[in-house]
Amino acid sequence: GNLSASIVSDEAQIRAKMDASSINPSTFAFLSQISALSPSGTSNVKVDMRSSAGEGETFESNIEGNFSIEMANGILRGVDYSQLRPSLEGELQEDENIQIGDTLAQTPVREFLLQGDVNHGVAWIGDSSFLIEDYR
Repeated sequence: GNLSASIVSDEAQIRAKMDASSINPSTFAFLSQISALSPSGTSNVKVDMRSSAGEGETFESNIEGNFSIEMANGILRGVDYSQLRPSLEGELQEDENIQIGDTLAQTPVREFLLQGDVNHGVAWIGDSSFLIEDYR
């Protein structure tokens, strides 16, 4: 990958590009700060982000780009599918509550694909999927 920075017409610009294979995204500390759900396992990660900031602006609010995480087999941390499944099948009682983001909860997954775009610092997830064993 690469990282570049420049100043153009009193505006600072940065760009980060990464195409990494056989890396575990759970090693990226910043992911735990932005999401309660986290993939863990050997993955291919692609990132292409850029931002700019003029006087009085922040880089965070101007981030744009895209990212993807592809994992053949691994764990989705932050949710226990066995607790979530009854709510998907209408078996959950109205007064029951499901914990999303529980740091101890995890669900084994395969064929995990997470793709997203970032616009003005907000990530939008799309064209993403994963399979859970024993769910049909």
